[in-house]
Parts: sequence; structure tokens; C-alpha cells
Amino acid sequence: MALERKTKAAIVIHSFAVAAATWSAATALIPVAGPALADTAGLTAITIAMTYSLASLFGKKLEEGAMWSFGAVVLGAVFGTTILKSAASLVPIFGSGVNAAITFGVHEATGWGLYLIFDAGGDPTKMSKEELKAYIKKGKEMAKVEKKKYDEVMSKLPPDTRAEVEALQKKLGDKNLSDTEMQSIMSKIDELVAINN
Repeated sequence: MALERKTKAAIVIHSFAVAAATWSAATALIPVAGPALADTAGLTAITIAMTYSLASLFGKKLEEGAMWSFGAVVLGAVFGTTILKSAASLVPIFGSGVNAAITFGVHEATGWGLYLIFDAGGDPTKMSKEELKAYIKKGKEMAKVEKKKYDEVMSKLPPDTRAEVEALQKKLGDKNLSDTEMQSIMSKIDELVAINN
């Protein structure tokens, strides 16, 4: 059975949020500099990949150069979290968990904000920082509602399939993956979920 666009978006968003959280937890092991430098570079790439994936659900093509500028704008819009994550990284082990949780929430909100932009026919690469912040704020509220629906979809998966999906979601955090490899992983996740829903 084919999945509806909103369900596919939930899978994309959650998958990249898990990948971002995994990346963020790893970089938090390097106090202050990890979240401030390595985290930012990796999360920019993950955010851009999530944006490409969501854009493709709406049949939109985005320019690569504009996407890197957009990624910088998004990170600027959520800059306060970088400061908090840097401070949290000073506490061994606990800091990694805090970093992962913050990053997960930010990526869920950003993903749903992007969904709302694309659903309205907009282009995030042509929006101001203030406009993006407003959509991310709306996305944060939407994420709370959609998380319950995502959990319901995932609960229908057999345990081995769910484990495979979760492993693929974490794999998306590998900054060395090409866009093609990321899209291949997303297609596999979509296929596994569609078969069981």
C-alpha cells in the first residue's frame, strides 16, 4: 500500500532527526568545540539532505548553492541551541544525551516547518531568517501531533523490520554518505514501512 505524503514526510523528518541526534551525541564528546564546530558542519549537511528529501515529496527541485546558504540561515535561526549544547558538552556522558535530545527536537521542528513551507507552495531558500523562524515555530507545534502518528505507524512494524528501519535511520547520520546513498536509504525505509502499513 502506498503511503500518503504526510506519512512519508513523517518518516523522512524522523529519520533525519535520529541521524542528526546520533551525530550530535558523537560530537558532544569533544567539549565545547564539538558542538560549536564539528556539530555545525555535520548538522548543516543533514539538514540539507532532509530538505532535499522533503522537496522531492512535493516534486520540487532546489539549487545546491542556495541550499548551503539556506542551511546556514536555518542554523542561524536556531543558534541559541548551539550555545546550550556547548555548555552541556562540558558534562561527560550527560552532555551527549542532552545534545542529542536538543538536536532531535530542533530537527523535528525544522522538518515540519519545511513541510509546511512546501505544502504552501513556498521555497525555503528564498525566505528570510525571520520567515524561517516563524515556520520552524509552527513546525515545533506540528511535530508534537505528528510524532504520535509516526509512533502509530512504526508500532505496526514487526520487531525485526522496526530494528532495520531504526538502523537505517541512524546510518543517515554518516556525513560521508552521498546524496544518492541518502536517497537510497530513505527509499528503503519508505519501502519497509509501506509494506507493513
